[in-house]
Amino acid sequence: MLKKWICVVLALLLLTGCGAVENTVPQENADPVESGEAVGGETAGESGQTEGRYAFNPHLTVSMLAADVPEEYWAALHSLVDALRAGEDTFTCQSEDAYRWATDQGTLNHLFPAACTRVTAVEDGFSDGVGRVAYQMPVEDFLAREARFEADIEAILNDYLLPGDSDFEKCLKIYDYMSLDYQYQYEFEENRGDGSAYVTFQTRQGQCVDLAGAYAYLLLQAGVEAVAAGCFAENMDHEWVYLVLNGAGYHSDVTWGLREMGEPLALTYFLMTGQMRADTGCPVDDLTVPLLPKFWVNFSATTFPADTETLCFPAGSHLTRLDEAADTAYYMLNGKESGVYYGE
Repeated sequence: MLKKWICVVLALLLLTGCGAVENTVPQENADPVESGEAVGGETAGESGQTEGRYAFNPHLTVSMLAADVPEEYWAALHSLVDALRAGEDTFTCQSEDAYRWATDQGTLNHLFPAACTRVTAVEDGFSDGVGRVAYQMPVEDFLAREARFEADIEAILNDYLLPGDSDFEKCLKIYDYMSLDYQYQYEFEENRGDGSAYVTFQTRQGQCVDLAGAYAYLLLQAGVEAVAAGCFAENMDHEWVYLVLNGAGYHSDVTWGLREMGEPLALTYFLMTGQMRADTGCPVDDLTVPLLPKFWVNFSATTFPADTETLCFPAGSHLTRLDEAADTAYYMLNGKESGVYYGE
């Protein structure tokens, strides 16, 4: 637990520290979605879609963490989120451990960003199945802040995704969006007053820990299994995203994928196996995952395998077009165009 608190403090200190643009993924057989336009006709699902558009999902769950984060933890978090969205300061939870995990600032930063540092646990805050929290700002201001945040997340999802997108398409389009619309923050700011994910969405800039958290959060809101993961190595302290596509795990690094307007979307770091990630100088044999109660994977039961190259792109390649009808993403490498089939 001490190691987790040390790293959570570091993450909060790195609050960010490692104008919307048009979706630039060239597509076939798909019209671009205008800002705020309702498209398609899918009903609500895990991604929070409601009749043709994406809706904010307050009850995020990461099922890949089930071995370390039991159902009672998720139930406590969801109860807390419901309470906060209603401006209340008590919520139901089954145990003190569930209370501590749900109110942990690392948990809030990655799963309910608007509450990070603005809502805190209190001493002896759990008793008889009830948890208590304290607002660090006027409740009415918090409610307004949260409403604005939810609207921003919904706008991002509906501007860049189509309701019928596959998980691969969601990952690629969000990666593309962030690679161009977000900037790396080179100047370290010790304390910006908010959790890193929230600040990143507000400013559209950050360092690796901030960008990874924001990327994972958007993927979760879109219904894709994803968590921020990182390494603390002798020559590399870095954070990225571990995600699951078609039942297989991949490492995805949007920080190293950032680009300038007019530059093609590089795919080198979009989807990587564990070995590919390690070959970039980021070891994966002792990962850190902020949502794990013990933070360090080596102290946890959850594993994060990434062994298949099925959806990986060659180093040095860049995207040329996305044929959604054929479930194929085309890339250019050494003057030759090739494709990766991503259908299940």
